[in-house]
Amino acid sequence: MIRPKQVKRPTAVEAVLHRLERLVEEGRWPEGRLPPERELAAELETSRATLREALRLLRSLGVVEAAPRRGTRLVNPFPSPLTLALPDLPRFASPPEILEARLAVEPVLAGLAAVRSGPSDWQRLQECVDAGRRARTLAGFERQDREFHVRLAQSAGNQPLAFFSTLLQGIRDEATWGELKRKDLATPGRREAYVEDHASVLAALRARDAQQARERMRLHLLRVQENLFGAHPTPV
Repeated sequence: MIRPKQVKRPTAVEAVLHRLERLVEEGRWPEGRLPPERELAAELETSRATLREALRLLRSLGVVEAAPRRGTRLVNPFPSPLTLALPDLPRFASPPEILEARLAVEPVLAGLAAVRSGPSDWQRLQECVDAGRRARTLAGFERQDREFHVRLAQSAGNQPLAFFSTLLQGIRDEATWGELKRKDLATPGRREAYVEDHASVLAALRARDAQQARERMRLHLLRVQENLFGAHPTPV
């Protein structure tokens, strides 16, 4: 007997994402600035917790950008179709595999950004570096660390690579990464070293030195890999 194939029901977060996408396509916010969280949650008929998770995913995909006192604004189109942007990577990829994927992609993006980025991109990246230096909490540092990598990817001028990279960045909020990140970032000197790695990559971008940008990003990720998992086996 052939059983009918079950259709996966969208999660609450996926439903919110699709409603947001539809409203954007209809021109609901022509200036690109989204309403405050409480107002937007009411309009979408969802909880604020679900809305926050949906916006987190959109930030990781480079669709929206959030800034203190300036709110959340749309900066890129929604991926099409959106469902392709939401694979359950943590289900079938381990943290070491995710970092290997980052090593394959992010140095390439850094090299492209050295050629294609401009002063406005450098300013946004510098803001991340400065905020990382000022961060007093692990959560605050992690937010700026992730934002640096997302913004660099967006400045590289290659949407498929940037899309994949920002998707990988979003996985950093998954529970499987929580203990790894807490242990790593709580180790004395780790946060400072990562910030200086970012500053070094940014200096290569400003110098338009693609080779150095690639190499500095590669060394940064190898440092992260070794700190998280021990000796790095990735042949890069």
